[in-house]
This record gives sequence, C-alpha cells and structure tokens, in this order.
Amino acid sequence: MNLQSGKFTVTRADGTDPLTLVKDGLVIGRLQSCEVTLNHPTVSRIHAGINRVGSQYFLINLSVSNSLTLNGRLLQSEEVDALADGDVIQLGPFAIIITKREDRLDLYITHQFTGDVAH
Repeated sequence: MNLQSGKFTVTRADGTDPLTLVKDGLVIGRLQSCEVTLNHPTVSRIHAGINRVGSQYFLINLSVSNSLTLNGRLLQSEEVDALADGDVIQLGPFAIIITKREDRLDLYITHQFTGDVAH
C-alpha cells in the first residue's frame, strides 16, 4: 500500500477549537495518545484508525470488544472500508460525520446523549 500524508481537520460540536493534523493517519480512541480522544466507556482505548492511501481515506476497526459502524453497517474487528463524503462513523455515543475535500478529510464529532429519562 502506498501511504501518503493526509490532512485531517477535527471539529467538535461542543465548540472546541478545530484541530488540523497532517500525517499518514490518525487513531481514534479513549487514550490521551490518540489523535482523536473520545472519553466514554463504550469507546475502546484504541478503537479505530483512518489512513490515506493514494487519494482515498480508509477506516479500520481496531477494537475487538466495542462496536463501530459506518453508515449503520457494523464493521468487524480489523475490517477496512473506504470513506466517502457524507459518511457517518458511530463509536459508542459519538457520531463522526465525514466531509471529503480535495486533499483533506474533515471529521465533525457530535456526542449523542442516550438513555432513559427519569419520570
């Protein structure tokens, strides 16, 4: 595979300043060493990765214990799929909306609050 540096812009719905990264890929998970940190027990320490190969970006599920979906379809552990503009990645209560630009991948992270409402 021909890995090239990708350009990633990570924006969070909570208003945190956007983060721009130029590197071969990024790791998404609960660990502080991940480029995209999502702090929730249903997110694995190292949950997913995104790499650029040629002009395409690919998502890989790196978790064996927690689920990852792409557009509602479950990705098995170590399964890889290409990312396209408008894709939605779901990890625990987080949705990551993908916008693919010419040479850049934008990730917009939202936190979906779920659970029972006390009556």
